[in-house]
Amino acid sequence: MGRGSFLTITPSANVACLLDGAVPVPLVIHSAQSISAAIESRRHLRRNRLLLSEDLEGHCLDLAGTMSNSFETENRHVPSWLIRARELMRDCCTTTITVSSVANHLGVHPVHLARAFRRYFHVSPGEYVSKCRISCARDRLLNSTLPLAEIAADVGFSDQSHLTHAFVRETAMTPAAYRRLHQA
Repeated sequence: MGRGSFLTITPSANVACLLDGAVPVPLVIHSAQSISAAIESRRHLRRNRLLLSEDLEGHCLDLAGTMSNSFETENRHVPSWLIRARELMRDCCTTTITVSSVANHLGVHPVHLARAFRRYFHVSPGEYVSKCRISCARDRLLNSTLPLAEIAADVGFSDQSHLTHAFVRETAMTPAAYRRLHQA
């Protein structure tokens, strides 16, 4: 089995909220430029074991810049009807929205919508709606004192258990732990 490396960048809560608002799906970038930038950042981090936080932040921003450029390039070729579909799903994520209803609204076949969505956004429509709901839940957890069951119902989950399961899958922590962590 081959060896590999993994680089993860965990933003602060404020930056995470800003990123969620801009791109609530994970970016999967396959450009050579982004991969080269990640490799160079890793080499630099290994050489200088005692990096200043400003240096580390600079490297992370450089890497994010190359990724956002790649994302913008990929994004230019997305059909306008598909961008509209994503906007509808995001705007209506707290309701019982379905792929069929979005497809009917846009005049495309539901299977075509689902395939194109996965092709361009690297996530299924259902996963995207779930991520949008998690994003809304995160915002409510940070900006309200509503009980978890009420937040779950408000953002479109069937119950608190469904919210907790999806939240843990997305953030690796429970909604209550997320709220406690960011209230401190």
